[in-house]
Amino acid sequence: MYDLRRRMPLSEVAFMLKALFNNFGFLSILPVGMADSLEDVAKHMYMFPIVGAALGLGAGFILSFLQTGLPTSVAAVLGFFTLLILTGFHHLDGLLDMGDALIYRGTPARRREILHDTATGVGGFGAGLFITLAGVFVTIEFIG
Repeated sequence: MYDLRRRMPLSEVAFMLKALFNNFGFLSILPVGMADSLEDVAKHMYMFPIVGAALGLGAGFILSFLQTGLPTSVAAVLGFFTLLILTGFHHLDGLLDMGDALIYRGTPARRREILHDTATGVGGFGAGLFITLAGVFVTIEFIG
C-alpha cells in the first residue's frame, strides 16, 4: 500500500520535471529543450496526456481570446491552427503518411515504405483535408 502522506524527495521531483520537460520538447515546438534520448521519452509516455492537456488548454486560451473580437468561424480556424502550430504539425504529418499508405493496394512491405516517403499523395491529402475540416467544424460547434 502506498502511503499518500509520504513526501517525495526533491531528487524524484526534479527527475519527474525533467521527464515532463523532455516530453514537452518531443511533442511540441516549445523551446524547453530535450535533454534525453527518445528512449527516455518513451519510458515516460504516461506523461503524454499531461502534455496534451497543457497544449490543448494553451490553444483553448488563445481561442477564447480570439473569440472576443473575431467571428466564430475565423476564431475557430485560428484556434485550430494554433494547436497545429504548437504540436509542430507532427500529428498532421503522420496522418498524411497514414492516408497515403491506407489507399495503396499492394504489399504490406510497400505500405510501410510509403509511411516513410516524403511525398504526399492523394490519400494523405484527403485524410488531412477531412481531419482539418472536421476539427474546424467541431470547434465552431463547440464555441458557437
